[in-house]
Amino acid sequence: PLDEPFEAIVVSGVVGDLTDVQAFVQSLRRVSTPRTRLFVEHYNPLWQPVITAAERLGAKMPQPDQNWLAPDDLENLLDLAGFEVIRRDRRLLLPVNVPLLAPLANRVLAKLPLLQRLCLMQGMIARRRPEGPVEHSVSVVVPCRNEAGNMAGILDRVPEMGSHTE
Repeated sequence: PLDEPFEAIVVSGVVGDLTDVQAFVQSLRRVSTPRTRLFVEHYNPLWQPVITAAERLGAKMPQPDQNWLAPDDLENLLDLAGFEVIRRDRRLLLPVNVPLLAPLANRVLAKLPLLQRLCLMQGMIARRRPEGPVEHSVSVVVPCRNEAGNMAGILDRVPEMGSHTE
């Protein structure tokens, strides 16, 4: 157990090995401040069959059963623990070094919107969500023509929303 706050916390390749991901993420809040950045990197669950096959064929070192969390699930766990995701990143479309093809796939194709979802590694940068209620202001736009007598009635019917309504 740690009691001192950190400026940066790196969680790389750990999420899949945890038995209680939510408890782990909640414990990170205790050692973070509003300026702390949390870097989380994990495997894309779409790759589970490929990685399992590589382990069985001996092309990859076998590992214990993994938590294959979708990015949205991990983002929800971060949200429950009081963190907000400020950046998402996906990398490594072709994890095998194939001359000419691997650099093209990982540097160019992996950045394309549809192919991003197929990348092996997915990462997030999160920060602590501000504590306390956030006051929002609201602007109400009512499309209308110059209709005499209607504007006063519309303004009376619009309720107060947020810190103030204009």
